[in-house]
Amino acid sequence: GLTLALAIQDVLFDYDWGTPAFEEVYRFQTQDESPEYEYSQVWAGLRVRVGVHYGPAQIMFDESVLGYDYYGTVVNAASRIESVAHGGQVVVSKDVFDAIDATKLGYQYMSKPLGAEQLRGLPKEIELIQVAPARFANRIFPPLRLDKAAPAEEDDDIESQHSGSTVAVGSYPGTLEKEVILHPLVKKGEMSSDAAISLAYNVYYSLVAVMCMTKGEERKKILKDFCKKWHVPFDQNDKKLLSKITLKIMSSVVTLSSQGNPKYAILSQIRADGSRRSLGTAQSTRSYK
Repeated sequence: GLTLALAIQDVLFDYDWGTPAFEEVYRFQTQDESPEYEYSQVWAGLRVRVGVHYGPAQIMFDESVLGYDYYGTVVNAASRIESVAHGGQVVVSKDVFDAIDATKLGYQYMSKPLGAEQLRGLPKEIELIQVAPARFANRIFPPLRLDKAAPAEEDDDIESQHSGSTVAVGSYPGTLEKEVILHPLVKKGEMSSDAAISLAYNVYYSLVAVMCMTKGEERKKILKDFCKKWHVPFDQNDKKLLSKITLKIMSSVVTLSSQGNPKYAILSQIRADGSRRSLGTAQSTRSYK
């Protein structure tokens, strides 16, 4: 992921865009008055910002595209990191650096710590680092665009088409993760926050997988059955409802802890093929505006 992020900047710089329009616009927007020689050493063509994060993600099969896609808080975090960067800038989380052997990248690059930031919709601060190919070490960027961070609900409202119906799946709700951290199981010390979040991932996406295979009245009936079983008031908002059910199921999981590994015992009742936890890298790219 980091190698790709660095390569994007190299390729865009070296490409022959055939027009000075990009530089005219960017210079006007950024009020860059540096000498032409200095400018041309680090800037040319389209500027794309890149955000990279590393951690546990969810892999789910999407029948609309007949392929797998990633979902979860780690994907949200990559999007948030990308959204606060500037065009031509690569910003990664410290988690990325902790997970790789930088000596094996085969890439000459520079890095600059940007400090820990609380990005919108995420439960805790993320330590950010700016990286760039060594040749672009003299690129200068304003402070991070923290006021531009994508709202949590912007990513959470992604929808997936299944069997002609629509169910709100999208990313793991940021609000749910915050509630999990405040869950009585965590407060009482019966579960660590990391274990609780991991369990919530599995429960939530197992429920989502079931919803993705149903539609209309059938889905509503299943949701009402879940509500009845877990004593949750019915809500027309699928995501809010699944979040509430997830929190209820978590409590039941711990209640059964004396009977072996409860997580998989409970999930076996609701898990469907295509919903499984994986460890992966989330990367988000977007052209500069």
